[in-house]
Amino acid sequence: MSGRTTRTVLVLLLVAGAFAVAVFGPPVILRLDLGPSVGDLSTAERAASLNEIRAMVFQGIGAFVVLLGAYTAWRQLQQNARAADEQAELQRQTRLTDRYGQAVEHLAHDNQAIRIGAIYALNRIAHESEAERAGVITMLSSYIRTRAPWPPPAGAADVTRPTQLPLRSRAQDIQAALSVLTRWIDDSQDLPEWLTADLAHTDLENGNLRGRCLWRVRFRGANLAGANLSETDLRGTDLRETVLTGADLTGARADDTTWWSDGVDPATLLT
Repeated sequence: MSGRTTRTVLVLLLVAGAFAVAVFGPPVILRLDLGPSVGDLSTAERAASLNEIRAMVFQGIGAFVVLLGAYTAWRQLQQNARAADEQAELQRQTRLTDRYGQAVEHLAHDNQAIRIGAIYALNRIAHESEAERAGVITMLSSYIRTRAPWPPPAGAADVTRPTQLPLRSRAQDIQAALSVLTRWIDDSQDLPEWLTADLAHTDLENGNLRGRCLWRVRFRGANLAGANLSETDLRGTDLRETVLTGADLTGARADDTTWWSDGVDPATLLT
């Protein structure tokens, strides 16, 4: 039996019970009230007393019906509000999905400005939906690995960069992606796996990561030469085989879970 059918049956039973009380209750109430002296009442007095009792019973039934109607209306308002909230949440999720798909599509565009716009669109999505943050981090990590591999593929332009250009100047989209994905790494999360972001074998020379949370980020084999890593959180960070020449690690936070290359003395880098 459905919930609506059950409620209908209960209402019918209550109505039938109320009329039964109105019809058969007054004589019982009168006998209980007057006891043996009820037989001393004249026919007119008895009828008047029964009518008064019935009037009070009907008033009580009327009050009950009003309260029941108010309660039913309140429950209906609650259900309508929940339905409206669910519909609004469904629409929000649909819009997020559409925006996410559009942003991912734009990441492959030839125009760097459009790619940067897509990166910041993903940042807004991560801001609006906590559930989407892990996906945004993974997507931007993949983007950086694809567009900034280290070492560069054969035939790529000279990578020595003698002018020491900062990452934001030579690859603005990579710096933007790096800034966004590290913004959403949360060291209080209970991850199902060790890794938060995989940036292994990426070219991040002269990148700016100052003050970022790099908790459990994989930089193995990456090029972080000249990068600003000051005040970063390096707990659990994989820095094995990572190029750190000229990198600034002043005030960086590392512990026993930080993975360093063989022969590297962290004390000399973190001072």
